[in-house]
Amino acid sequence: MPSRATINRILDRRGQIVRVPQRRPRRSRHRFEADQPNTLWQLDGFDYELATGCTVVILQLTDDCSRLDLALRVAPSENGADAWATFVVAAACHGLPARLLTDNGPAFSGRRRGWVSRLEENLHALGVAATTSSVGHPQTCGKNERAHSTVLKWLAKRPPAPDENGLQNLLDCYRTHYNHRRRKTHLGGMTPAERYALGPLDGPGHTPLPWPVRIKTATVSASGCIGLDAHLLGVGRRHAHRQVTLIRQHREVAVFDHHRLIAQFTLTGHRGYQPKNP
Repeated sequence: MPSRATINRILDRRGQIVRVPQRRPRRSRHRFEADQPNTLWQLDGFDYELATGCTVVILQLTDDCSRLDLALRVAPSENGADAWATFVVAAACHGLPARLLTDNGPAFSGRRRGWVSRLEENLHALGVAATTSSVGHPQTCGKNERAHSTVLKWLAKRPPAPDENGLQNLLDCYRTHYNHRRRKTHLGGMTPAERYALGPLDGPGHTPLPWPVRIKTATVSASGCIGLDAHLLGVGRRHAHRQVTLIRQHREVAVFDHHRLIAQFTLTGHRGYQPKNP
């Protein structure tokens, strides 16, 4: 008697078999997608080799719902200071997200190692939930990994960047093209920028329409104070003459020296000197 495989091939050649695609078991996949822009941002970095042979890191921040490329920044390495700077650049343009997802790299998270990274500490101060992927499970950050691949393919079609400034210029051109011209099938034919603008925007806290986020830089006075809308914020004399970053949402103000949180304030209705929160 012929084998089952032989009978199957004969029937298949005569068109007497209805093909049924094999289905993956449900337990083998778990897909998630944020319902609103700014509900979840994903941050990660990947390597790029310059024309000089030097390897730098590109930090990429994307919105999970709209796939908007929020920030692409060149850094000498994957470090906490540049990770925070990337987040601040995106927050200045798009507000704060409800959550930030990263892998377990030391620049992003130290929770699984028994300590708290500077990025996690800063996010906590702003009310943004910091989450990480499971160890050895990069699929959780799959959308960002896919976004890295798209950037690298786009860069591969162009001559290698001569230096970090040249690479940053290329990345700025890419973001404009990707966000405003590249239409996505899973977004109904919209570009990432169009889907992001469609909203509604999410954010930290429980209010459906969070207060807008305002980010500015200021120089601490010799007396250790910063002026903000007729308020005089006392951050301490030890920070005198340093340039700091202020992130304000309604009455809540956080002050950062580079990527280090140095003070928090809850503005009162009284103008004048305001000490930092205990």
